[in-house]
Amino acid sequence: MNWDDTRIFLAIQRERSLRGAARSVALDQATVGRRLAALERALGATLFLRTSNGYVLTPVGEIALRAAEKMEQSANDLVRQTQGVDERLAGEVRVTTTDTIALEFVMSAIRSLHAEHPNVRVLLDT
Repeated sequence: MNWDDTRIFLAIQRERSLRGAARSVALDQATVGRRLAALERALGATLFLRTSNGYVLTPVGEIALRAAEKMEQSANDLVRQTQGVDERLAGEVRVTTTDTIALEFVMSAIRSLHAEHPNVRVLLDT
């Protein structure tokens, strides 16, 4: 089974039409129809009833919907949790300064740094 076909299945369910799904996934309508057919073949099940009111999930489609939404959430989690990890700043920085400069400037800078880069640990010596 192709994950991308599952993404198209979700778009059809949300838009209730091939045309709307095609627009939301930036493909043409014929391609969306072919991808749905491929998914249904791969699963050996009919996922939608084609009605005058649009595409309506079958009972099997309802089961597939729950699994497909979990797949989508897992894919989103993967991107969110890993994107940019290799480029994040991390580690320890030692700063030595006077009490006055620390109070007037450095402490607020450390707060800002920590908000933007929580994996940077500042060791402040005054």
